[in-house]
Amino acid sequence: QAALIVLGVDVLLCVVFGVLAARSGTDSIEQEALHVRQAAVQQMGQSLALVAMLRPAARRARTGGVVGRLFATVIETVLRR
Repeated sequence: QAALIVLGVDVLLCVVFGVLAARSGTDSIEQEALHVRQAAVQQMGQSLALVAMLRPAARRARTGGVVGRLFATVIETVLRR
């Protein structure tokens, strides 16, 4: 019987804290974290787009003589960062 009382109190506390959590709004830290995450995702997309454009150019430039190889080396160095 004591276990049922403890279980009842635990369920009551869960309900109370659940209601409090549902009613509270977002705070400044949560908003800042969301903003940082969105900025990181946007920058990642831009980086991937840059890599997608420059890799084929570097491959083609390798066959273009000394200047092409130099260009390809520069592109590969930039993309590795």
